[in-house]
Amino acid sequence: MAAVLHSVPVWLAELWWSELGPERARALLATVNEPAESSVRVNTLVASVADSVTAVLGVPVRPAAGIPEGVVLEAPFDAHASPQWERGEIMPQSRGSMAVARVLAPEPGERVLDLCAAP
Repeated sequence: MAAVLHSVPVWLAELWWSELGPERARALLATVNEPAESSVRVNTLVASVADSVTAVLGVPVRPAAGIPEGVVLEAPFDAHASPQWERGEIMPQSRGSMAVARVLAPEPGERVLDLCAAP
């Protein structure tokens, strides 16, 4: 029943149930159905984070903890239709993806091969 209720494969619900116990499995099943967080990375070579956030008036935002160029959107925002996107100021990107670049910490002049599938 939990698998159907939470739209996950039966084998996954059973695995979590046996590994985590009923209470933690139910919590995890509920969590995986929550909408994904929306965030954007500000291209600080083109704009400041403060300017980009100010330009997204009407959409509540908060800083992405530990990622100075990251902004978490608290409401729907069509980034690809925005003037900030057109000017190259923002890129929709998850905080996890932003963190990878921070950990890599490329230096000026270095080349990085990005093998992900994003634009």
